[in-house]
Amino acid sequence: MSAVEQSSAGANSPANATITKRIEAKGISFAYREIGPASGTPLLFLNRFRATMDDWDPLFIDRVAKTRRVILFDSTGVGLSSGDTPASIPAMADAAIAFMDALGIKQVDLLGWSMGGMISFAVAIAQPDRVRRMVIAGSTPAGVPNSPPAPPKVAEVATNPQSGLEGILYLFFPETAEGRAAGMAHFGRMSKNTRAEAPIPPNKPEVFRSQAIAIQTYRQAGGGFPKLSGLKHPVLLANGAHDVMIPAFDSFAAAQQLPNGKAIIYPASGHAFLFQLAERFADDVNVFLNETN
Repeated sequence: MSAVEQSSAGANSPANATITKRIEAKGISFAYREIGPASGTPLLFLNRFRATMDDWDPLFIDRVAKTRRVILFDSTGVGLSSGDTPASIPAMADAAIAFMDALGIKQVDLLGWSMGGMISFAVAIAQPDRVRRMVIAGSTPAGVPNSPPAPPKVAEVATNPQSGLEGILYLFFPETAEGRAAGMAHFGRMSKNTRAEAPIPPNKPEVFRSQAIAIQTYRQAGGGFPKLSGLKHPVLLANGAHDVMIPAFDSFAAAQQLPNGKAIIYPASGHAFLFQLAERFADDVNVFLNETN
Protein backbone atom coordinates (compact mmCIF):
# COMPACT_ATOMS: atom_id res chain seq x y z
CA MET A 1 0.00 0.00 0.00
CA SER A 2 1.25 3.49 -0.78
CA ALA A 3 2.22 5.74 2.12
CA VAL A 4 -0.38 8.18 0.79
CA GLU A 5 -3.98 7.07 1.11
CA GLN A 6 -5.74 7.48 -2.22
CA SER A 7 -9.32 7.60 -0.91
CA SER A 8 -10.99 10.88 -0.06
CA ALA A 9 -13.79 12.00 2.22
CA GLY A 10 -16.11 14.41 0.48
CA ALA A 11 -19.66 15.67 0.56
CA ASN A 12 -20.97 12.24 1.60
CA SER A 13 -18.65 11.98 4.60
CA PRO A 14 -20.58 11.40 7.86
CA ALA A 15 -17.76 13.07 9.79
CA ASN A 16 -17.96 16.17 7.61
CA ALA A 17 -21.73 16.43 8.07
CA THR A 18 -22.14 15.59 11.76
CA ILE A 19 -23.79 18.35 13.78
CA THR A 20 -22.24 19.56 17.01
CA LYS A 21 -24.15 18.85 20.24
CA ARG A 22 -23.71 20.21 23.77
CA ILE A 23 -23.91 18.75 27.25
CA GLU A 24 -23.29 20.24 30.69
CA ALA A 25 -20.91 18.71 33.23
CA LYS A 26 -19.55 20.34 36.39
CA GLY A 27 -20.36 23.81 35.13
CA ILE A 28 -18.74 23.25 31.73
CA SER A 29 -20.64 23.23 28.45
CA PHE A 30 -18.90 20.52 26.42
CA ALA A 31 -19.23 20.54 22.63
CA TYR A 32 -19.19 17.10 21.03
CA ARG A 33 -20.07 15.05 17.95
CA GLU A 34 -21.13 11.43 17.51
CA ILE A 35 -20.61 9.30 14.40
CA GLY A 36 -21.46 5.66 13.77
CA PRO A 37 -23.88 3.09 15.22
CA ALA A 38 -25.12 3.59 18.78
CA SER A 39 -24.42 0.03 19.94
CA GLY A 40 -21.27 -1.35 21.50
CA THR A 41 -18.53 0.26 23.56
CA PRO A 42 -18.10 3.91 22.52
CA LEU A 43 -14.70 5.02 21.24
CA LEU A 44 -13.81 8.41 22.73
CA PHE A 45 -11.21 10.44 20.84
CA LEU A 46 -8.80 12.59 22.90
CA ASN A 47 -7.05 15.24 20.89
CA ARG A 48 -3.58 16.70 20.46
CA PHE A 49 -2.02 19.98 21.56
CA ARG A 50 -3.67 23.06 19.95
CA ALA A 51 -6.40 21.00 18.21
CA THR A 52 -10.20 21.08 18.15
CA MET A 53 -12.78 18.58 16.89
CA ASP A 54 -12.37 20.04 13.42
CA ASP A 55 -8.78 18.77 13.25
CA TRP A 56 -9.62 15.06 13.00
CA ASP A 57 -9.31 13.71 9.46
CA PRO A 58 -12.78 12.73 8.14
CA LEU A 59 -11.40 9.78 6.18
CA PHE A 60 -9.99 8.27 9.37
CA ILE A 61 -13.13 8.98 11.41
CA ASP A 62 -15.49 7.56 8.79
CA ARG A 63 -13.47 4.37 8.46
CA VAL A 64 -13.36 3.74 12.21
CA ALA A 65 -17.02 4.71 12.69
CA LYS A 66 -18.39 2.24 10.14
CA THR A 67 -18.82 -0.36 12.86
CA ARG A 68 -18.66 1.56 16.15
CA ARG A 69 -19.83 4.69 17.93
CA VAL A 70 -17.14 7.37 17.75
CA ILE A 71 -17.35 10.40 20.05
CA LEU A 72 -15.32 13.56 19.45
CA PHE A 73 -15.31 16.42 21.93
CA ASP A 74 -13.60 19.68 22.77
CA SER A 75 -12.25 19.53 26.30
CA THR A 76 -12.56 22.31 28.85
CA GLY A 77 -11.75 25.70 27.33
CA VAL A 78 -10.88 24.19 23.95
CA GLY A 79 -12.70 25.00 20.71
CA LEU A 80 -16.42 25.34 21.34
CA SER A 81 -16.38 24.18 24.97
CA SER A 82 -16.58 26.65 27.84
CA GLY A 83 -14.31 27.15 30.84
CA ASP A 84 -10.59 27.62 31.36
CA THR A 85 -8.23 25.01 29.95
CA PRO A 86 -6.62 23.02 32.80
CA ALA A 87 -2.87 23.35 33.16
CA SER A 88 -2.35 19.71 34.12
CA ILE A 89 -2.78 16.36 32.39
CA PRO A 90 -4.62 14.77 35.36
CA ALA A 91 -7.11 17.67 35.33
CA MET A 92 -7.66 17.11 31.60
CA ALA A 93 -8.31 13.45 32.40
CA ASP A 94 -10.84 14.53 35.03
CA ALA A 95 -12.59 16.64 32.38
CA ALA A 96 -12.85 13.62 30.08
CA ILE A 97 -14.31 11.54 32.91
CA ALA A 98 -16.83 14.29 33.74
CA PHE A 99 -17.85 14.37 30.08
CA MET A 100 -18.35 10.59 30.11
CA ASP A 101 -20.43 10.89 33.27
CA ALA A 102 -22.65 13.53 31.69
CA LEU A 103 -23.32 11.23 28.73
CA GLY A 104 -24.10 8.35 31.08
CA ILE A 105 -21.26 6.23 29.72
CA LYS A 106 -19.88 3.71 32.20
CA GLN A 107 -17.00 2.42 30.08
CA VAL A 108 -15.24 3.52 26.89
CA ASP A 109 -12.48 2.62 24.54
CA LEU A 110 -10.01 5.50 24.24
CA LEU A 111 -8.09 6.75 21.22
CA GLY A 112 -5.61 9.43 22.20
CA TRP A 113 -3.39 11.23 19.73
CA SER A 114 -0.25 13.02 20.94
CA MET A 115 -1.25 14.98 24.09
CA GLY A 116 -4.47 12.97 23.98
CA GLY A 117 -2.44 9.81 24.52
CA MET A 118 -1.03 11.23 27.75
CA ILE A 119 -4.59 12.07 28.83
CA SER A 120 -5.74 8.55 27.92
CA PHE A 121 -3.13 7.00 30.18
CA ALA A 122 -4.10 9.44 32.95
CA VAL A 123 -7.78 8.43 32.63
CA ALA A 124 -6.90 4.73 32.84
CA ILE A 125 -4.62 5.31 35.83
CA ALA A 126 -7.24 7.39 37.68
CA GLN A 127 -10.28 5.21 36.93
CA PRO A 128 -9.19 1.91 35.35
CA ASP A 129 -12.69 0.42 35.36
CA ARG A 130 -13.94 3.17 33.05
CA VAL A 131 -11.65 2.02 30.22
CA ARG A 132 -11.91 -1.22 28.22
CA ARG A 133 -9.15 -0.81 25.60
CA MET A 134 -6.83 2.00 24.54
CA VAL A 135 -5.27 3.11 21.28
CA ILE A 136 -2.32 5.46 21.82
CA ALA A 137 -1.32 7.21 18.59
CA GLY A 138 1.84 9.25 18.12
CA SER A 139 2.14 9.69 21.84
CA THR A 140 3.92 8.79 25.04
CA PRO A 141 2.99 8.08 28.65
CA ALA A 142 5.72 10.63 29.48
CA GLY A 143 8.63 9.75 31.69
CA VAL A 144 10.08 7.15 29.29
CA PRO A 145 13.74 6.50 30.24
CA ASN A 146 16.31 7.39 27.56
CA SER A 147 13.66 8.86 25.25
CA PRO A 148 15.42 10.72 22.42
CA PRO A 149 14.82 14.50 22.53
CA ALA A 150 12.89 16.20 19.74
CA PRO A 151 14.81 18.46 17.35
CA PRO A 152 14.90 22.11 18.61
CA LYS A 153 12.83 23.20 15.61
CA VAL A 154 9.86 21.21 16.92
CA ALA A 155 9.27 23.43 19.96
CA GLU A 156 9.72 26.57 17.86
CA VAL A 157 7.07 25.51 15.36
CA ALA A 158 4.67 23.74 17.75
CA THR A 159 4.32 26.75 20.06
CA ASN A 160 3.94 29.29 17.26
CA PRO A 161 0.26 29.82 16.29
CA GLN A 162 1.48 31.55 13.13
CA SER A 163 3.57 28.62 11.91
CA GLY A 164 1.27 28.11 8.92
CA LEU A 165 1.05 25.26 6.44
CA GLU A 166 4.79 24.66 6.13
CA GLY A 167 5.15 24.40 9.89
CA ILE A 168 2.29 21.91 10.15
CA LEU A 169 3.73 19.82 7.33
CA TYR A 170 7.09 19.74 9.11
CA LEU A 171 5.57 18.63 12.41
CA PHE A 172 3.16 16.03 11.06
CA PHE A 173 4.55 14.53 7.86
CA PRO A 174 7.98 13.31 6.68
CA GLU A 175 10.13 15.80 4.78
CA THR A 176 9.87 13.81 1.56
CA ALA A 177 7.89 14.25 -1.64
CA GLU A 178 5.59 11.44 -0.56
CA GLY A 179 5.20 12.92 2.91
CA ARG A 180 4.30 16.33 1.51
CA ALA A 181 1.78 14.75 -0.87
CA ALA A 182 0.19 12.94 2.08
CA GLY A 183 -0.04 16.20 3.98
CA MET A 184 -1.67 18.03 1.10
CA ALA A 185 -4.14 15.17 0.61
CA HIS A 186 -5.04 15.41 4.29
CA PHE A 187 -5.69 19.15 4.08
CA GLY A 188 -7.75 18.61 0.95
CA ARG A 189 -10.04 16.26 2.87
CA MET A 190 -10.25 18.69 5.77
CA SER A 191 -11.49 21.45 3.47
CA LYS A 192 -14.66 19.53 2.49
CA ASN A 193 -16.67 20.31 5.61
CA THR A 194 -20.38 20.19 4.72
CA ARG A 195 -21.97 20.61 8.16
CA ALA A 196 -24.40 23.51 8.47
CA GLU A 197 -22.30 25.40 11.00
CA ALA A 198 -19.23 27.59 10.91
CA PRO A 199 -15.77 26.05 11.37
CA ILE A 200 -14.46 26.09 14.92
CA PRO A 201 -12.25 29.18 15.42
CA PRO A 202 -8.60 28.69 16.38
CA ASN A 203 -7.89 28.25 20.05
CA LYS A 204 -6.83 31.32 21.99
CA PRO A 205 -3.18 31.75 23.10
CA GLU A 206 -4.10 31.04 26.73
CA VAL A 207 -5.26 27.56 25.67
CA PHE A 208 -1.84 26.87 24.13
CA ARG A 209 -0.10 28.15 27.25
CA SER A 210 -2.12 25.98 29.61
CA GLN A 211 -1.63 22.90 27.44
CA ALA A 212 2.12 23.52 27.16
CA ILE A 213 2.39 23.90 30.94
CA ALA A 214 0.37 20.71 31.42
CA ILE A 215 2.67 18.68 29.17
CA GLN A 216 5.85 20.14 30.68
CA THR A 217 4.82 19.65 34.31
CA TYR A 218 3.56 16.12 33.61
CA ARG A 219 6.93 15.18 32.13
CA GLN A 220 8.82 16.84 34.99
CA ALA A 221 6.72 14.92 37.53
CA GLY A 222 7.72 11.61 35.95
CA GLY A 223 4.69 11.14 33.71
CA GLY A 224 2.72 7.93 33.53
CA PHE A 225 5.52 5.53 32.57
CA PRO A 226 6.25 4.32 36.14
CA LYS A 227 2.59 3.29 36.53
CA LEU A 228 2.19 1.39 33.25
CA SER A 229 3.04 -2.00 34.74
CA GLY A 230 -0.11 -1.75 36.85
CA LEU A 231 -2.45 -1.19 33.90
CA LYS A 232 -4.10 -4.42 32.76
CA HIS A 233 -5.91 -2.95 29.76
CA PRO A 234 -5.09 -4.09 26.23
CA VAL A 235 -3.23 -1.15 24.68
CA LEU A 236 -2.26 -0.57 21.05
CA LEU A 237 0.64 1.88 20.76
CA ALA A 238 1.16 3.16 17.24
CA ASN A 239 3.42 5.73 15.65
CA GLY A 240 5.10 6.81 12.46
CA ALA A 241 8.72 5.76 12.11
CA HIS A 242 9.70 9.36 11.33
CA ASP A 243 7.75 11.22 14.02
CA VAL A 244 9.81 14.32 14.93
CA MET A 245 7.50 15.35 17.79
CA ILE A 246 7.28 12.17 19.87
CA PRO A 247 9.77 9.44 18.95
CA ALA A 248 8.55 5.99 18.00
CA PHE A 249 10.98 4.80 20.68
CA ASP A 250 8.41 5.80 23.32
CA SER A 251 5.72 3.56 21.81
CA PHE A 252 8.05 0.56 21.86
CA ALA A 253 9.23 1.29 25.42
CA ALA A 254 5.66 1.68 26.68
CA ALA A 255 4.60 -1.56 25.00
CA GLN A 256 7.39 -3.36 26.85
CA GLN A 257 6.28 -1.88 30.16
CA LEU A 258 2.57 -2.66 29.77
CA PRO A 259 1.33 -6.18 30.61
CA ASN A 260 -0.92 -6.14 27.52
CA GLY A 261 0.78 -3.63 25.25
CA LYS A 262 1.34 -4.02 21.52
CA ALA A 263 3.31 -1.64 19.28
CA ILE A 264 2.95 -0.94 15.57
CA ILE A 265 5.44 1.39 13.87
CA TYR A 266 4.35 2.53 10.41
CA PRO A 267 7.08 3.11 7.81
CA ALA A 268 7.65 6.32 5.85
CA SER A 269 5.24 8.28 8.05
CA GLY A 270 5.34 10.92 10.78
CA HIS A 271 3.37 12.29 13.71
CA ALA A 272 0.15 12.35 11.66
CA PHE A 273 0.60 8.78 10.42
CA LEU A 274 -3.04 8.18 11.41
CA PHE A 275 -4.07 10.60 8.66
CA GLN A 276 -1.30 9.78 6.20
CA LEU A 277 -2.32 6.12 6.40
CA ALA A 278 -5.91 6.80 7.45
CA GLU A 279 -7.60 3.69 6.09
CA ARG A 280 -4.79 1.32 7.02
CA PHE A 281 -4.59 2.58 10.59
CA ALA A 282 -8.39 2.71 10.97
CA ASP A 283 -8.57 -0.95 9.97
CA ASP A 284 -5.84 -1.81 12.49
CA VAL A 285 -7.75 0.09 15.17
CA ASN A 286 -10.97 -1.78 14.44
CA VAL A 287 -9.23 -5.16 14.43
CA PHE A 288 -7.64 -4.36 17.79
CA LEU A 289 -10.87 -3.10 19.36
CA ASN A 290 -12.75 -6.16 18.12
CA GLU A 291 -10.34 -8.59 19.75
CA THR A 292 -11.77 -10.52 22.68
CA ASN A 293 -8.61 -11.79 24.37
